[in-house]
Amino acid sequence: MIPLALRLKKTLLNLRLPLKKKSRSPEAVNLNRIIAIAALTGLFTDMAMLKLKDIFETIIKPNADTTVKPGQVMEIDIMNIKPGKINVNQPNEITIPGKNLDAGKLIIKINDKEITGAAVTSTQIKFTYQIADEDKSKTEFKLVITDKDGKELTNLKMSV
Repeated sequence: MIPLALRLKKTLLNLRLPLKKKSRSPEAVNLNRIIAIAALTGLFTDMAMLKLKDIFETIIKPNADTTVKPGQVMEIDIMNIKPGKINVNQPNEITIPGKNLDAGKLIIKINDKEITGAAVTSTQIKFTYQIADEDKSKTEFKLVITDKDGKELTNLKMSV
């Protein structure tokens, strides 16, 4: 930004028209002056501001995958989560139905341990959960799903 400012300052200092040449020849035209005046007049137009906005958004590239799209609220249907009970002796194929579940990043935890590798679509979350040996004596498992901002979408106790 500073080299651009120095160049603009140098260009503005060189805006003087030649006083002795009063001809209409191409040599008498000061191109630096024309460019500087054009830049200054176009600097604050609406079109220039829109172009700056486009450039900013292109450079920053907001990540649309981690934000909820406007008008899309994630909902979880807690009444239809399957299986209804956890089996401690074998892997559990857990299916969580809902709406707009792929509208943002979800964090799924069972007993405060994050679940990785869940398949998330707009209508369901599906993953396999194997209970660790140290947790096999428990009678309840707490399923918590939050969005990336920490907003809790469900907090459900699943029994054995």
